Order: sequence, then C-alpha cells, then structure tokens
Amino acid sequence: MAYYLAADFGGTVIKTRILDETGTFCSPIRTFPSHAAKDADTLLAHFTHVLNTALSDADDPQSVRFAGLAFPGPFDYEAGIPLMQNINKYDSLYGVNLLQFFTKQFKTMTFRFANDADLFGLGEYRFGEIVHPKRVMYLCIGTGLGSCFIEDGQLIKSRSDVPPRGWVFDTPFEGDIIDRRVSGSALRQMMDTIPSLRDLPDIKAAAERAVSGDPDAIMLYQTFGERFARAVTPFLDQFKPHMLVIGGQISKSMDLFGAQIHEACTSRQIKLHVCPDSADFAMKGVLCLF
Repeated sequence: MAYYLAADFGGTVIKTRILDETGTFCSPIRTFPSHAAKDADTLLAHFTHVLNTALSDADDPQSVRFAGLAFPGPFDYEAGIPLMQNINKYDSLYGVNLLQFFTKQFKTMTFRFANDADLFGLGEYRFGEIVHPKRVMYLCIGTGLGSCFIEDGQLIKSRSDVPPRGWVFDTPFEGDIIDRRVSGSALRQMMDTIPSLRDLPDIKAAAERAVSGDPDAIMLYQTFGERFARAVTPFLDQFKPHMLVIGGQISKSMDLFGAQIHEACTSRQIKLHVCPDSADFAMKGVLCLF
C-alpha cells in the first residue's frame, strides 16, 4: 500500500493529512498558521516543521513516499518555484526552488506541486459521489477565487474556451480583476463600506447577521451574489459546462448569495452543485498528481 502526504499551503493556514492510495484518510487533519508574510528563511524552517509534524501522524513515517503540495498561484508548479509577488502570500519565496529544498530535506520522498483549485477539481471529479458529466467547471471561493475546467477527467489548461491555465482570477472585471472583486477579500472590503457591518470581526459574522435578518447584511450578500454571477456567466457561455461545482469557505453561505448564479445555470441547463467539503477533495486530488 502506498501512502501520501497532502499539504495545502493557504494564505492563512496550512493543512496537512496522510492518505492511502484509495483516497482513505489515515490521519486527522492538522492545521498550522501559514506565516505567509514572513521572510524566506523563517518560512522554509516552518515548512520543514509542518511536514515533519504531518509525517509523525503516519503509523510508519518511512512508508509515506509521496507528497503533493498545493500552493496558490502564480507558481511554476512543474519546477516547484513560487512566483507570487505583492499579494502578502509567500512573497519572500519568489523564485525559490521549493522542489530542490524539499527533496534535500526529505530524501526518500517524491514531491509534486499543484494549484489548490486544480486539486479540488481533480479530487472531487474522481472521488465525489455525484455523477459527473463530460464537462465540469469548478470554482473555489476562499480568500481569493480559484478555478479549474475539467473535460473527461482531464484538466483543460490551454484552449480557446477557457482562460489561460484555467484560472479566472486575473481576468479583467469591472475596473479591476475578478479576484479583487469576487472573493472573500472582496466581501470583506464590501463590508467595510457599510457602517453597521464594518466593525464585525469577519465575514462569517456578517453571514450570521444576514441569517438573523439584518437588512444591511442581507443586502451585502445579495450585492455580492449579483457581482459573482456577472463575473462567472461569461465562462459558462465560453466553456459550456454541463455542471458547475462551487466549493471553498465562502460557498457555505451560498444560500445568501447564490440565487443569481443558480438562475444563470438553470437558464443554460447547467447543473449546479455546492461542495461542502472542498478541502477534503483537494487533499484527495493529490493522488491524481501521481
């Protein structure tokens, strides 16, 4: 039996888990602070600690021979080199060869890197319980907006009906780019313009206000939902998916902002599926890298 280490290096937290070749988890999920704004030496030492701790969860750490590491983009995933700049997420690692670093630190393991949204799509397509049609578009709404496009189980990265690399985040949209207009960060910025909501600790608190009937919070999410639908529908019309799958932390509030995208999907005869456990599927997607 082959065992794998899955690690998701998010901008706020890092999550790790051990799983076997069937996609069965063999350890509880571990969560670490990302320290994403720290200097390179601090981050590399922290990453070593994170992976060592994750390996200690395995019954036999030496049996874990493969590791799939998810990082946000931009990133040269084949070479293992971060290319993030000026986004306050691992900026200090720009140009650092993480493949060489991890291979030197963990000599018995094989490392591969991928975009977190790609892994979510691959994992959900392969291990999800729903029946998947030929073409599926995936969106992951967290701090940013991740995406991927899958046809017959394969990622579509360079074709005229998908954006470059399958990433919608940097597409120009309403005077900016989609990632800064339709994401958890964007939702927080929208909150800050509303006097009754700006002092709330986070967007989860705003969602709770909306559920309890607060008119300002309800309007916040309705406005966000309208913006989300305007941003997404051009990709639905270009790729013409048979299904749209939405995951990520913000998707848990789809009841508050999903009416417009649901209407857009219905009018195009596209099935809409909200995935409540996208983080688990991203971990399972690591198996698809090997």
